[in-house]
Amino acid sequence: MPNLFGRDIPDTIVLPDPEDTVEGPLLLKALSLRADNTFGSANRRGAVWDHNGELNAFCFMGHSAPDENCTCGIYGTLDFKLGERYQKLSPDTNAIVLFECRGRFIFHENGVGRCYQAVVRAVVDFLPAG
Repeated sequence: MPNLFGRDIPDTIVLPDPEDTVEGPLLLKALSLRADNTFGSANRRGAVWDHNGELNAFCFMGHSAPDENCTCGIYGTLDFKLGERYQKLSPDTNAIVLFECRGRFIFHENGVGRCYQAVVRAVVDFLPAG
């Protein structure tokens, strides 16, 4: 399956049906595509997205994520250059994905948003090896 730049995406990556209705906001995120075809978080080593490209947020403080008075939640951005910044944090970051936010959503003035659940909708680009 090709991404937006015409590069091939492995057939073993399971993404939602493109005919499914998108109901939540869409944001970009830099992730690492792992050998088992799941996505891993660039800045949270233990956060592994399931084989359906979904991840639910939780907070160590015990409240529902995201919360206005906390930094919890799954973060995304409207800034396409985020991949370069995340590769500096985590060299195994190799993909930019477009994900749908579900559940509670908080949008910040700087173009960053965070939500309770994220569902990968598309692999937008692959990053060069860091």
